[in-house]
Amino acid sequence: MLGVVLTGVVRALRPLERGLSLLYERTRPDPGFSRSSGSSRSSGSWLPWLGLAASVTALTRFATRGFAPDGRFPVLPALGLLLGTTLLTARRRTAVDRDTGEPKDALREAA
Repeated sequence: MLGVVLTGVVRALRPLERGLSLLYERTRPDPGFSRSSGSSRSSGSWLPWLGLAASVTALTRFATRGFAPDGRFPVLPALGLLLGTTLLTARRRTAVDRDTGEPKDALREAA
């Protein structure tokens, strides 16, 4: 009986597993990205921190006041959570040098 239940649970969660693996592929660090190249500040590495701050602030607001204080849904914390999640999962785009395959530093290219 447990095997039947486990099979049903595994089949039900399979789409979620695929979605999480796609999310992992979008958000994992680029293998060619290195801090020694000096491109960490120029490529927008502060955006995930901003997203984390927005998400934590919104979740703290939900945890302290609830999801419907005074019978109304708090729209601003929900938008903050959406913004934070978007910034955390947004893939950072860097220009790649065609010859070496390494990320280009935008500041060095402009100089």
